Amino acid sequence: MSDTAVAQREMGMMDSMNLRLDTLVARMNRASGNMKVAAMAEVINELVAQRRAMQEHMRAMMQRRSMMGNMRGNAPPDSSAADSGRRP
Repeated sequence: MSDTAVAQREMGMMDSMNLRLDTLVARMNRASGNMKVAAMAEVINELVAQRRAMQEHMRAMMQRRSMMGNMRGNAPPDSSAADSGRRP
């Protein structure tokens, strides 16, 4: 899949997630009483699910980038340099 196709697919996914949040927030704003509390919980749960999905996506992208660098002969970033201030 080309980079452009991947970007378009990802933009479509983000648009879909935004639409889902917009729908839940509109429902929450119309609700009152116990229904509002339930609607707020739906919004929060959706935000958490989307955040987890985004983190997993970013983690996968970073792993692919690291693997691509290794295949090209580039060494992965040396994490020991960041830890140099740490005592054994």
